Amino acid sequence: EYEHAKARGAKIYAEVAGGGLSSDAHHMTAPHPEGVGVVEVMKNCLENAGLNPEDVDHINTHGTSTPLGDVAELKAISKVFGDHAKNININSTKSMTGHLLGAAGAIEAISSILAIENGIVPPTINHTTVDENID
Repeated sequence: EYEHAKARGAKIYAEVAGGGLSSDAHHMTAPHPEGVGVVEVMKNCLENAGLNPEDVDHINTHGTSTPLGDVAELKAISKVFGDHAKNININSTKSMTGHLLGAAGAIEAISSILAIENGIVPPTINHTTVDENID
């Protein structure tokens, strides 16, 4: 598809360098408190893309503003990226759109691609209280 897009002169905004899958099966609606599944999927993605944690400078999180989900996700980011996590720009598109369920992935991919194209990190809006469980 990439070569076809180039051949027809399409503007290429981004290319998916790799991907990964994981599931922690901790609970039907709640993640493992330490983000076990999230850790594995991020490691899988980095390995599949041939990247090191230090190559990442932006993460658009799942970020649903739920105490369990956000804490687990950020613990996982800290575990995978170590000290480099403090250098990563982190945002949540859902702060602006709410959870769009089946459309969330597509909208957040578009937001991330446009962020790359425009050299910006979209804000996380409506953030008024710092969670003491998030470093």
